[in-house]
Amino acid sequence: MFKQLGISTVELLISLSIVSSMTAFTLSLAEEVEIGAKQYQEETNVKEMMKKIRSSK
Repeated sequence: MFKQLGISTVELLISLSIVSSMTAFTLSLAEEVEIGAKQYQEETNVKEMMKKIRSSK
């Protein structure tokens, strides 16, 4: 029987497509988190919260 050594082109393409889709998903998720953080900061007075946290010690 013939034993395959190494990785085939199809396996390489599948692996690359999986990695690229995971990267794209991670980047889009990071953008969503960044947008959410900005919206939260706009809705919340962060300086006031920091004063309350520091004064509660």
